[in-house]
Amino acid sequence: MILNSIELENIRSYQKERIDFPRGITLFEGDIGSGKSSVLMGIEFALFGLGSQRPESLLSKKASEGSVILEFEVDEKRYIVKRKLKRKNDSVSQDAKDSYLIYDGQTEPLSPSELKQKILQILKFNEPSDPRSESRIFRYAVFTPQEEMKQILRDTGKRLETIRKAFGIEDYRIVTDNAKNLSGKLKEKMVEFAVRFEKLNEDEQSLSISKKNASALESRLERLVSDKDSLEKRKSSITKAIDLIKEQMMQKEKFDVQLDKLNAQIKNANTNLSIFDSQIISSKKTISEIESELESLEKIRSPTARSISEIDVEINNMSQIRDKILDAKSKTTSLESDLAALQKSLGEFVNLSKIEPDKIRTELGDIRNKLESIKAECAVVEKQKILLEKECKDIELLLLELKNLGAKCPHCEHELTQEHKKKVENERRVRLQSLQDNLRQIEDASLRISETLKHLIQEESAKDQKLRQIERTLPLREQWFEKTNLLTSIKAEIPHLESQFALSKEESFPPLPNEDALSYLRRLKDAKREFEASRQRISTLQSQRKKEEQLLNDAQIKSKEQHTLILDIKKEIERILNDLNRLSGLEQTYIDKTKEQADIERQLEMTKSDLIRYTQLLENENANITNLEQRILEAKHWRAQHLRFSNYYAWLREFFIPTIDKIEKQVLLSIQQNFNEIYKKWYSVLIDDVTKESKINEEFTPLVEQDGFTQDVEFLSGGEKTSIALAYRLALNSMMRRESDGLKSNLLILDEPTDGFSKAQLSKVRNLLSELKSQQIILVSHEKELEAYVDNIFQITKDSGISRVLRVST
Repeated sequence: MILNSIELENIRSYQKERIDFPRGITLFEGDIGSGKSSVLMGIEFALFGLGSQRPESLLSKKASEGSVILEFEVDEKRYIVKRKLKRKNDSVSQDAKDSYLIYDGQTEPLSPSELKQKILQILKFNEPSDPRSESRIFRYAVFTPQEEMKQILRDTGKRLETIRKAFGIEDYRIVTDNAKNLSGKLKEKMVEFAVRFEKLNEDEQSLSISKKNASALESRLERLVSDKDSLEKRKSSITKAIDLIKEQMMQKEKFDVQLDKLNAQIKNANTNLSIFDSQIISSKKTISEIESELESLEKIRSPTARSISEIDVEINNMSQIRDKILDAKSKTTSLESDLAALQKSLGEFVNLSKIEPDKIRTELGDIRNKLESIKAECAVVEKQKILLEKECKDIELLLLELKNLGAKCPHCEHELTQEHKKKVENERRVRLQSLQDNLRQIEDASLRISETLKHLIQEESAKDQKLRQIERTLPLREQWFEKTNLLTSIKAEIPHLESQFALSKEESFPPLPNEDALSYLRRLKDAKREFEASRQRISTLQSQRKKEEQLLNDAQIKSKEQHTLILDIKKEIERILNDLNRLSGLEQTYIDKTKEQADIERQLEMTKSDLIRYTQLLENENANITNLEQRILEAKHWRAQHLRFSNYYAWLREFFIPTIDKIEKQVLLSIQQNFNEIYKKWYSVLIDDVTKESKINEEFTPLVEQDGFTQDVEFLSGGEKTSIALAYRLALNSMMRRESDGLKSNLLILDEPTDGFSKAQLSKVRNLLSELKSQQIILVSHEKELEAYVDNIFQITKDSGISRVLRVST
């Protein structure tokens, strides 16, 4: 992999900066905190995302968004990757909408996690694509931040895990783990299969017993079928005999029924004969009684030629006339009582004419008009009075002023003579007298007007009070007039009604003493109803007599028929008794045959029940045989599967897994040996101390030996620790370039690799860089001595919190 360029926008202290990475050895130098490591953090962020970094540590404090665009090459193919950070609600996160990868001229938008997965595929790094974890292969083989350089010496577990993943050794462990998991699954299946065929021997024994039982059941069923056929033949024969007896018994029952019917007919005929004889006697008696009643009824005569409906009309008319007379008299009494009460209430207004209220209203209107006129006149007089009184007061005031005045006129300022003063005073007094006379006249007129006004007001009040009294009595007066007219009308109607309530009598039906017309008509109606009832009764009796005569004739005929019928029935009874004697003794025969039939049916039912039971037993046994055969077949199948899986399990456990373990150890040993040789080479370059030797053990841990004793790395000097860590890093990088396709470009990034080096050790860096023979090496350091060992120098400065990069040499 080769880096071509990087663009930083609002990343840590960088506002907007582009850096083009040349080939060869490149040094980024600057003061501590100037932003050197920020460039390396930007490279790692562009490739692998945040990892374990907090997004707030990358985005500039004052910026709402920032981005990194990195251009790099792998296998001579050019790639451009972009990642963007965005601040929202006081939190920073990657913007999934603006992250992408450009290759082969095509832009592919990808989410942050998808982008990391794609980069790992391009670099051929065998690592998980978890967006929250950094790339350990990149950290150990390509770039390790300065604060993690010496951590390599202590992190044994993670270091060994990373080396296994980097060199593909982890695949052997994955294969072994998978094989162990598979063998575990095989073991579970073997247990499951063993359970499924554990009862195979027991089922085979049960199958043999079931087949013997089935054979015995078949023999028993053959005997039962033979017994059933024999019983069914006997049943058929006796059933036919019973059927014949039943027919004869049914014939006998028919004779018994016929005999009962004939006896009932004789009894019924005798009963009917008795009834008919009774009917003959009754009819003769009824006819005699009817003729006697007819003779009495024919003597009744009609009281009038009028019908009952005509009499009812007259009764109704008379009742209405009588009711009208009574109602009129009642209304007369009520009206006279009401008029007396009204006369008492009306008093003097009882005979008042209807036009009187209108007359009073007219007079009241005239009075009110006069009142309005006088009031207007009164207002004019009062106004004149006020004016005259005012003028009088003014003149009196002037006279008083004139008396108190000196030699000058108060109005014109001329001197007044006594004569002139006297003259003015006389004129004023004459005018005052005239005004006072007019004032008295006006007061007299005002008094007269007031008297007139008072009289008119009193008259208005009296008229208004009288009008209100009249108006209050108007409803009563209306009732008075209505009731008076109604009373006159009713009194005139009463004589006419009484003349209509006169008696109209029949010559053949004289009235009773003091009998009124209504009572007479009602008695006449009753007599007419009695006559018509007698006529109707005569008609009814005549009809009854005719019916009775017919009944008498019918009864006499039927009596003769019953005598004949009784003789015929007695002959038929005698014939049936002879047939019954011939069929006697059938009941006992039927009982004997029925018992025999029941015994055969019981035996047959038991045989059928046994047939059903043994048939069911045979079916159950056959079903059990089928089930056992199926279970045995399946058990044999699972036994074969168990044997096959056992072979698989034994092969995995006894051959495959041990073989893979041996291969893994051999491969790891081979890598460790090569790694150790390269490590020793770089160690000898960096540390020139013949008393100390360093090597890599089986766990890829660096060990230092001095005078035959192993020395703890922690007790070494800072420069020695850095040298060992750098030698380890260079060895790992060399091995990775050799083993990893993605690192064939010889990319190496060293962050403060000489921290703690002496000047003598720094001089050895020239040889070390030459020995690396990497196509692209990026150094980040504040050591000025390194400028003489590199091909390209970039100066990083910070001004007002903003970092800038300047290429100072090529």
